[in-house]
Amino acid sequence: MPTDEKIIALTFDDGPTDTPEILKFLRIYEAKATFFVIGKRVEEYPDLIKREIIEGHEIANHTYSHRYFNKKMPVDRIEDEILKAEQMILNVTGEKPNLFRPPGGYYGENLVDATKKSRYQVVMWSWHQDTENWDTPD
Repeated sequence: MPTDEKIIALTFDDGPTDTPEILKFLRIYEAKATFFVIGKRVEEYPDLIKREIIEGHEIANHTYSHRYFNKKMPVDRIEDEILKAEQMILNVTGEKPNLFRPPGGYYGENLVDATKKSRYQVVMWSWHQDTENWDTPD
């Protein structure tokens, strides 16, 4: 979002095992974040998603099953992953997310077409600042 302030955006991809601890620290530091959630995890942990909303955080779409999109994946399959996750999020929060992050950062023309059609803004991250904590989550 446009601003003249010097700010950063805190974003987290799914979880959910570390999410309660992350929420604790966000509360301590009075910070807000965007959680890019996976649809099937929303189904499994609806109370955690509700807690994120109650505590003032944003929920965003990270596909239904965390499928990586290669350049050859058809638009309709990408869109299906996005819309299936959207429905899970909508069922739990009552709101349609407007941000989307592709798993693994795979980004191509088909992804752009699918997200435009589904009315999502794609949000990436700074690869050079990746802690790679996803590789060894424990």
